[in-house]
Amino acid sequence: MRVVVVHMHATGSRKEAVESRLRAWTRRAWVDAAVSFDAPGHGERAIEGRTYGEVLARAYAHDGTRAYGDRPYVIDGAVDCLRVCRALGARNVLLTGESLGGMYAACAASGWSPAWGFKIVACAPMIGFSSFAYGLANDAWLPRAMSLPAALWLRVSDGEREVPTLEDARMFYARVCPEMVAGERDGDALLRRIRANGVHFCAVNGADDARNPCEGVREAFSCLVPVPDGVARPRCVIVTRKNVGHEITDDMRDVVDTFFANVLVDSREPARETFDDERWEVIANVAAFFPRASIHDKLKLWASEGVELASYLSEADREFLSNPEETTMTTEGVKNVERLIEATKSRLAEKYVSPNEISRDAKYVERARERALAVKAWEEHKTQESVEQEAKRIKEEARRVEMEAKRLEEAKQRVREHTTKDLNAKMEQAKRDEQERDRIERERIEAEEARKAKERERKEKGLAKARELLARKNSVKAELKSSATARIAAKKTTETESLLERLSRIKSRRTEGER
Repeated sequence: MRVVVVHMHATGSRKEAVESRLRAWTRRAWVDAAVSFDAPGHGERAIEGRTYGEVLARAYAHDGTRAYGDRPYVIDGAVDCLRVCRALGARNVLLTGESLGGMYAACAASGWSPAWGFKIVACAPMIGFSSFAYGLANDAWLPRAMSLPAALWLRVSDGEREVPTLEDARMFYARVCPEMVAGERDGDALLRRIRANGVHFCAVNGADDARNPCEGVREAFSCLVPVPDGVARPRCVIVTRKNVGHEITDDMRDVVDTFFANVLVDSREPARETFDDERWEVIANVAAFFPRASIHDKLKLWASEGVELASYLSEADREFLSNPEETTMTTEGVKNVERLIEATKSRLAEKYVSPNEISRDAKYVERARERALAVKAWEEHKTQESVEQEAKRIKEEARRVEMEAKRLEEAKQRVREHTTKDLNAKMEQAKRDEQERDRIERERIEAEEARKAKERERKEKGLAKARELLARKNSVKAELKSSATARIAAKKTTETESLLERLSRIKSRRTEGER
């Protein structure tokens, strides 16, 4: 693969959390592949007994060991970055990461050399590049320390506390990641080696970031010795996003994206990015300059630097990295570098100590003594300040307790008043309710009696009317009966008279006939 982007996740996260970013990288025409992996103690590597807090606590207990696997804070993750790139067979690598992942990227870029068999073109840590020495010396270390698991600080303090003290933080950094504070793995030293390796560098940070303070970023860059004109130097961009804390915004990602694109288009003289002053504060924007150098000079430079991280690898790992099975990407120059490194190792086996090393050690001891004196003075100042603040706090606490007691007594008095008032109100309401119930009951009884009286009156009127109708009915029946009897009698009388008349006529005719 020609170009590979390695994008590392943050503390407490896992590789799946940056999957969307990996997909975004692979959509770039200039990227062949994008990869991430779980950091030590994270994701699939956080198996039982190997969580991040537990591996850090175990590394703290193994003080003095320098084997791969015993430095999970920054160093092992940086070695993992390089090993993954070598296993992928990458030719050109772009390193980036978020927070802890950015620290991995910077450490890996500083420890890289061509002997690994690939080239790191650029490194762009996001909210992961700063000066640890500045944080410890300026009371800006606690937010970063609190981002680490509580199990670690319980181990460092022998089970006494989950919130670390300044001394706890110093002991942890010194034992788990040597040279992290004001040493060869602090921000300024990392950046110095990254630039010496010819790796283009871009760091983005939040201006209001408490965990990775902007002042520490500025301090790490300010410690660099300016490169004289005519001397090779890679591109260096360090910017902070205004009004942003410990988070990564879309425009911060866009800066890294543009930076990578520019250095891949022209790695010798990449285009310089521009930044809006209303949103960005530019700490560094150094143009790249690479004079033409002979292959012989390059080999000498590579051999003199060596493989800084090799001392943390096992013999099997060193053999794998020095003699990979796939040699298709191994050039003659890399083979020469490997031979020169082996020659250097042979000379080192004679335990020769150069005057430069003696001078460097003496300077280191002097610097350590000066730092110790400065730390002691600072701690005495902080102790005195803490005593004064504690006295002030106790006084304020006593005043607060007194005021709280007064407010409590007033509240109790109000409660008693309200209780008496509520009781009287409830008794009056109960009396009113009882009176209302009596009134309603009386009205109900009166209404019921009125209804019954009205019902009796209605029934009496109905009976009287029924009697009247019955009397009228009987009267009519009597009249009808009397009328019928009269008609029948009249009819009988009429019929009788008619019969008598007929008999009389018959007798008359009979008499006349006899005559």
